[in-house]
Amino acid sequence: MPTLLALSLGPVQGFIAAARRTRDLWFGSFILSEISKSVARCVHDYGGQLIFPAPQTGTDLQAESAFNVSNIILARLDPRVSPGDIAESALTEAQRCWKMYADQALQNGRKLISENLWGEQVDDVLEFYAAWCPLSDNDYRTARTNVMRLLAGRKACRDFLPAKGHAGIPKSSLDGARESVLACARTREETRNLRRKVLQEQPELMQRLRLSVGEELDAVAFTKRAAIKKPFPSVSRVAADPWIRGIERDGGGAEQVLKEIADLCRRSSFSTGSGEYYRDSAFPFDGEVLYRGRLGSLIADATRGDSDPHKWSYGEIGLSQKDVNSLEQIKTLLSKLQSTHDDGFSFGEPNPYLAVLVADGDKMGKLISSFEDEGMNIRFSQALSGFASEAKKVVAECQGFTVYTGGDDVLGFVPVDQVIQCAERLHEAFGRTLSEFEVMADGRPTLSIGVAICHFLESLEDILRFGRDAERAAKNRPEGNGLAIHLYPRSGAPILFRDNWSNEPAARMERWISMLREGLLSDRTAYDLRDMAVDYAGWPTTPETTDAIKKDLQRLLKRKSSRGNETVLESVANDVSIALTRVHSAKSGLHDGFHLGIMGLAQEWLIARSMARAYDQAAGQGAIVAAGGPA
Repeated sequence: MPTLLALSLGPVQGFIAAARRTRDLWFGSFILSEISKSVARCVHDYGGQLIFPAPQTGTDLQAESAFNVSNIILARLDPRVSPGDIAESALTEAQRCWKMYADQALQNGRKLISENLWGEQVDDVLEFYAAWCPLSDNDYRTARTNVMRLLAGRKACRDFLPAKGHAGIPKSSLDGARESVLACARTREETRNLRRKVLQEQPELMQRLRLSVGEELDAVAFTKRAAIKKPFPSVSRVAADPWIRGIERDGGGAEQVLKEIADLCRRSSFSTGSGEYYRDSAFPFDGEVLYRGRLGSLIADATRGDSDPHKWSYGEIGLSQKDVNSLEQIKTLLSKLQSTHDDGFSFGEPNPYLAVLVADGDKMGKLISSFEDEGMNIRFSQALSGFASEAKKVVAECQGFTVYTGGDDVLGFVPVDQVIQCAERLHEAFGRTLSEFEVMADGRPTLSIGVAICHFLESLEDILRFGRDAERAAKNRPEGNGLAIHLYPRSGAPILFRDNWSNEPAARMERWISMLREGLLSDRTAYDLRDMAVDYAGWPTTPETTDAIKKDLQRLLKRKSSRGNETVLESVANDVSIALTRVHSAKSGLHDGFHLGIMGLAQEWLIARSMARAYDQAAGQGAIVAAGGPA
């Protein structure tokens, strides 16, 4: 009888989530996909029929192909093949693939590594689980349920090996469960001098690692930084993108000045490139030098005296006098671009906010459980691969980049002015790609999308947490199919919005943004609307209350809209009517803390108000944007 084999690889947290930079995040996802791909290739080479993933071409499973593989492998095995032997071979292949990247990193940074600790950690990184069960010809559905249950049980009973802690060794800055593998001396000062000497001798390694003061790396983190040389865009580059496009759109002298800044970055060592992304842009580099505050910090670090005890970080030991001179030139050119005086181009400072987009399919487990044969599951796997490829393309066309697109999961970073369009296109692409499975899913499969808009100076860990919180909010309804947008200003409470895709929230947000940019809604209106929602706390949910709110709202809009009162009232009438139907508590019959519908509308307008600034910059209207934040 054939066998159904399920394999799981990890740790997902260690490979992907433990990251301080977008490149750490991307390479963690990349290496996990490569290890999973090598396992899938091994199963395929032994004659296994891959069900998930389901490659469509002979090159899909080749190393470093564009085909992404998640950490779960499902395959049908021939009766003559031993599943235990294949699982063992797959584990050997997974370890070979991981150690290949780890060895590359060790070769590049051997002088900076404590090799005893390195060896211990490299041998103890991978998690590998396998389960299998018989597969009868007519009961794939039951066999799949059983094997996934077995796999979950095996993972729950994982092997807990004795801890190998080492006293006096600092923990990794990316993963607190592991010690740092960076070489240490007897004292802190001697350690600093030792590392500084090695990094000064190996400037390329210094650029790859970009170590901050006090930063420590375990074996996985060091491999992420040092194994291969491939630049990746930073969050500051994404945040500055609308401003850069605005200058490109304007052309002329401003674009030439921006290209001069890019040329100074290209000939120096303080700014990394953005890799395959933004390479056709006028500024394909890390965006930090475009923000006056960050540029000032970089110059201050670079010119710090030799006697400073912290003088071993990347910024301080890597910069020559030529680099410092380039930074000073950039400061002058940036002032010319941003200044509103007679000799300036009046583009202001780039908006420091960016959007992280996290998407996940709704009820995918229920849909997969309904497949009666592996042929249907294979077609589904191929459809998901098709969506993953299209998602990567859509995010790139919206001036962003993806960290991973595996199956129904998407994680990407997108400029604020493009994220609504990007989310809408992803939602449409998902429904279109999986339309074949509409009947089994009891309706078209849907994609819930969470968007978090936050400052680029937030830690990457927080940015990812904001994005996942937004994704959870988007899915937090029985029907799923939601869009949630969360705005995290640098000060104050977050502003949250969530609606079902069937209510066309993307089109509605675009309409608010357009009205704000055209002056049909004033900046202050959203705050007054929020105050009004609180004023109606405790009022009964009666038609008289609804009538009073409508009249108050009309007065507010007539007073606050800068022009076109009748146009404003006509544009918002339908949305206001829908908002007024939302009540806090049907049981109490009161608007408990505030009027839910009016508060929701106010939150939408506050988020739209923030996003409108990025739209203005992308249109080349940077001068009207304040340098602060969205609030």
